[in-house]
Amino acid sequence: MADDQLILCHCMEVTKATVQEAIDAGVSTFSELVEKTKASTGCGSCALTLHEMLGDKVEWTAVIARKKVFIADDINSYRLIAADKSYQYPKHHPGQYILVKAKINGQWVSRPYAISSMRSQLSYREITVKKKQGGLFTEWLFKQKLPIKLFISNPQGDKIFNIEDKSRPIICFAGGVGVTPVISAYRTICNENIDHHSFHLDYSTTGHANTSKQSKKEFNKIITQSTGASVYLRNTLFEGNIRFKDIHKIVKRAQVKTRYYLSGPAQYELHVQKGLLNAGVKSHNIYPLSSKQLIESPSVSQSVDKKRTFKAYFYIGIILFLSFLIQDFFNLKIPALEHLQLQEYYKRWTGYGIFTFFAFQWSYPLIRLIRENTRFYAYQQLHKITGAFAPAIFYLHSTKFGYAYLLILSLGYLLNFLLPLCNKDNFQSLFENPIVYKAWLSSHIFLSIMVSSLMFYHIYTAFSYS
Repeated sequence: MADDQLILCHCMEVTKATVQEAIDAGVSTFSELVEKTKASTGCGSCALTLHEMLGDKVEWTAVIARKKVFIADDINSYRLIAADKSYQYPKHHPGQYILVKAKINGQWVSRPYAISSMRSQLSYREITVKKKQGGLFTEWLFKQKLPIKLFISNPQGDKIFNIEDKSRPIICFAGGVGVTPVISAYRTICNENIDHHSFHLDYSTTGHANTSKQSKKEFNKIITQSTGASVYLRNTLFEGNIRFKDIHKIVKRAQVKTRYYLSGPAQYELHVQKGLLNAGVKSHNIYPLSSKQLIESPSVSQSVDKKRTFKAYFYIGIILFLSFLIQDFFNLKIPALEHLQLQEYYKRWTGYGIFTFFAFQWSYPLIRLIRENTRFYAYQQLHKITGAFAPAIFYLHSTKFGYAYLLILSLGYLLNFLLPLCNKDNFQSLFENPIVYKAWLSSHIFLSIMVSSLMFYHIYTAFSYS
């Protein structure tokens, strides 16, 4: 990506080229630049970059990353200590960001990161960094060995947690690494003995085993020391993404004067904002830390959420399954295919095809258990879509159910195909009951193991006789 096409303001999606064009057109002050481009009207973390592009003097503090904490394969936490050991950092407010700058390949590159250390910590700053595939700064940072020389700015951004006003409860929705400013708020409440009577966090994580353990350990420690703190860890691997119905339940139990803070990727924050507005929360009580604020209630999203919709793969799977049943029940056979299925070589190669298909379907849960990665969301969708073609793959191998153990194998194979079609994507209200989900998952695992076992037995039998 060309340097000019880099997104400078992620909240408003303003590129560096857009800002430079405004400056070239005669804009000379920060306020004029903000008015012209709308950059820095979100979280404000790009303000320093705007000042630098205007030629204003910006102060940077030389720091050294002396401690690195491994959280997951692509997430590290860094403790930044000033190069001048006598220097004390100014206090920050939970929710604020700092710009971290380094010289990479002869060019200065800076990125904003939320501060996760408590505000009274003046001897170091702590940030948590998620490695971004193809990201110039994060890939460079993860390759460096301690100590790492960097430069950081003073705290930026005016979207902060108001933790002093104990008359208003706080509910925070955080997603992924967006939990870091929330950790700062929790640590500040705990270490400064702030008597906040209610601070609840709903934390969505994509299933990172180490991330979940680290966060859980951190939050459990804080909860034991603060009577008003509570946390719900939402593992989206098993529960799916937070839905409007989940948000509505949280709002229903909350007080009218509750403040709602949102921290996470822009799409996550916008989705939660829509859910809160849909649940009747006033926009002035919603505080997104990274994205733009929505004002009007999203009526379209509200109507879509209430209407049951099935995914495309559900229709594909049902059509293929019914087609298989109809052709077998009414004996609607294709003579050429029937002849092929009598040939040993054809049975073997289509059998290999079914085995490969089943192995691929198994690869998703096995790899997911071993190693978590955000790209597995796309893998999960592929897992669902390919599963919908199970009847067609089976039909190419055999147009009949078979007899004895082959009948059990065929029925188990098709039942294990039907069960995933009836998942949380297509029957959301049914899966609100956790017992239903556990029964569904247990049945899916049992059928998968049973079919796999019978498939291996069938392969052994076929090769033994041949």
